[in-house]
Amino acid sequence: MPIQIDGNTLLAYAERAMQAIEMVPEERRDSLVWQGTFRLADGTTKEEKAQTPAELAADIVAALPIMASMAKGESDFDAAVHDALHAEQTRVAQLPMREIAALGRRYAAEAAQVIDALGAIPADATLKTPRGEMPRQVAAVLLFTHVVHHRGQLYQMLRTLGLRPPGFL
Repeated sequence: MPIQIDGNTLLAYAERAMQAIEMVPEERRDSLVWQGTFRLADGTTKEEKAQTPAELAADIVAALPIMASMAKGESDFDAAVHDALHAEQTRVAQLPMREIAALGRRYAAEAAQVIDALGAIPADATLKTPRGEMPRQVAAVLLFTHVVHHRGQLYQMLRTLGLRPPGFL
């Protein structure tokens, strides 16, 4: 059975993310809410700054067109797509938070229109990535969970700022 993310689920998750993005006070958009030492899978540690709320919002929003492109079977996640994603993240992160949320809603609506196409993609269709090939359907689900992960980080930032984020779904 193919792995599927339906358009309604994508829209529901994206709407909650856009509501959270709108809640970030503009004066805190570039604040580092936390930073610290991260433990890696091999047991080593790495000192790293966390993303700012604006950077997290940009990561959430910029991933949506890539998800739509993968659902349509239009592109692999090659170096050019990777570079385009980072360029879009950088561009979006400069926008006011409400504009980031508005753009995210537009991207989510466009992605939701095509996301149901995942079920039509053959289970053995692959996607080329910098780390090798993987099933296209799995790649789309991984990207979706990546977006959900960043939304969770944004929710934690809101809580740290004393704000109550929107419901999860």
